[in-house]
Amino acid sequence: MSRVTTLATTIALVMLAAGQASAVVGIFDGQADIGDQLGANDPAFSGSATYTAGALIDGQTVDLYEVLAGGSDWWSAREAGHVVFNNMVDGDWRITANVALEDGTGDGVDGWMKAGVFSRKDLGSGAGAGWEKEVNAITAATWANNGSFQYREADNVNMQHTAAGSYRPFAVALQRSGDDFTGYICDPFGDWTEVNTMALPNMGAEPAMGLFVTAHRNTVGDPAEPNYEKGYFWGVEITTDLNDPLPAPVHLPSLQGEIPWRAGDPVDVPETLTPVQGGWSVLEVVNNGNMGSVSDAVASIEGGMGDRLVYNLMGPINIGDHEVNAKNFPGDGGYGVAYENLAVGAPWPAPNNVDHLAFIARGQIEIPTTGDWTFYINSDDGEQLSIDNGALVIGSEGWQDNNFGTVHLTAGVHDIEVIHREATGGGDLEAAAAMGATTDLRAFTLIGSGDPGHDAYVDYSVPGTTDITIEMSLPDAHSGLGNLAQAMGAIEAGRVAQTNVVATDTKINFHDPEDGGTGSIGGDDPYLINTEPTEDPPYDGKDNNFALLATGAINIAEDGLYYFGFQSDDGAALTIPGQEWIEIVDAADWNESHIDETDPSILYRDGGTGNSRTVASIELTAGSHPFQFLTWEGAGGAYCEVFGSDTLGMYDLLMTGDGVVSMVPAAAAALKLVPEPSTWVMLLSVAALGLYGFRRRRK
Repeated sequence: MSRVTTLATTIALVMLAAGQASAVVGIFDGQADIGDQLGANDPAFSGSATYTAGALIDGQTVDLYEVLAGGSDWWSAREAGHVVFNNMVDGDWRITANVALEDGTGDGVDGWMKAGVFSRKDLGSGAGAGWEKEVNAITAATWANNGSFQYREADNVNMQHTAAGSYRPFAVALQRSGDDFTGYICDPFGDWTEVNTMALPNMGAEPAMGLFVTAHRNTVGDPAEPNYEKGYFWGVEITTDLNDPLPAPVHLPSLQGEIPWRAGDPVDVPETLTPVQGGWSVLEVVNNGNMGSVSDAVASIEGGMGDRLVYNLMGPINIGDHEVNAKNFPGDGGYGVAYENLAVGAPWPAPNNVDHLAFIARGQIEIPTTGDWTFYINSDDGEQLSIDNGALVIGSEGWQDNNFGTVHLTAGVHDIEVIHREATGGGDLEAAAAMGATTDLRAFTLIGSGDPGHDAYVDYSVPGTTDITIEMSLPDAHSGLGNLAQAMGAIEAGRVAQTNVVATDTKINFHDPEDGGTGSIGGDDPYLINTEPTEDPPYDGKDNNFALLATGAINIAEDGLYYFGFQSDDGAALTIPGQEWIEIVDAADWNESHIDETDPSILYRDGGTGNSRTVASIELTAGSHPFQFLTWEGAGGAYCEVFGSDTLGMYDLLMTGDGVVSMVPAAAAALKLVPEPSTWVMLLSVAALGLYGFRRRRK
């Protein structure tokens, strides 16, 4: 690796800021304020930089740069702050630096305070306002917005921004290769990420480069005491060999803070959580700050503060603080702190309103057979489930997300851990498992529930049909279609005019792609007539004022009660001649869906609507039963579908053939929760003392 220690002699450089550049700072030629002090008093604070060779920090020896800076921002209006620089640097190079940010004046920091590495076309030679928005590129750590790669492609145009990372970077880098400038950030775990590469030919052959800090607020409070912030840099390297690997970061906890927890990392729980036979050992923490992320929950758990409850949860994790928040598995129990609140008569938290709670549960599961097992977790608000200390980690910060993960496990006992956070509003949590690789929740059973599982079985059957004849009238051949009678009139008029399009299809499931509407089942095909958008003459491709008539026969295998329906934009009618609909069981608008009083073989929803959904029951004998479906489109969105089955609420499209049988997959018996064998005797003693212990600890 080559390190450039000085690329030019010290330059007496007059910046926009009208401040004089100083002499060598470490491996850099100078330092200076940058901005527009003459025109905008920006930066109002005169920055400074110091260099300490061999500084001893956190037991490590580093060459340290400390940069104090004001400035409104390094962004579109101007580049304002303080820089430590090498000027007129030619060729290819890469600058890398570990970085930390600090509140300089102790009165708070703007979230977009930046510290990082930069390159700029030059550093100016006069005080005119025309110099304050030059071609430049930066890679920065921000106070509250993680990493950022920003660039200005030409003088006096706005800067562009690429956000990066989920954490404030611990190190940053900027690389020049010809006209290409590339930003890199390194997260707290030592992983480098390329943020973006941008061609900046207007940067010129010999731009300046170095370190920069901007406070992102020029003055706060008394103008006589302008605001400033501080950036620290160490391990600063400049190389001209772009094949050199990016260096490993040097972590200084006293400047950067501790390395944050991330998904899969172990959690250090101050309390002892001992596995219990047939249950979980649980810690819940409340009144210990806002739980905005799972990381917040982990910090609350590890910190030992707040109101803390340790207890044994027997059976499954299936928890909710409102019954209406039960997810895919009903029968939610309450959070432990809610039950304890009732027991001690304390006002915190309300039994139905557990907010800002951190939760961790540990147990052991018995895998009955070696193979693939899929685990599931869902919560409001965030969660993580891990097996064997990271062999599998699933979870998210999303509200009510279904999270699945498959792992190959040997028969025997395996560790399991669940972390959860509840912020505000409804809160709940459930964890389940299934044999094999699947995301079909019907194959899952709650872990530790004792559910015996089940063999695969038929969920519902959808009758098949003969080939279906589709007849469609020409769009806009009849203006102002508004009801079923007019729709049938459009079909008949098209027959006379021989303008209808007729085809055979296997299903009734159509939409107008240009309108964007679809039914509930999906997989819609374009209507038989689908006009494409055109530029000359201009036409958006949205077809209006047409009718569709579908005819065929439903093949019924066994006598019985069936459910058939439709959904469309606009109105529709489904007729099974010679049969009588019994009752409507589902409708988008119950007041508008009807069984015809004169001819009860007709089920309909007339009039303009974006959703005609109507489902009704009917008794049919085994055999073939003709049907007719009529729908129309006035204006706006357009779609239609016809569906049914032998089971209320479980529907699929009626399709040509023998019909569809929907199977519920087999579900293995719920995984058993077991303790560590060496702790059984101790656990029996613990069980005799009661289910849980409770203590409060305040910050």
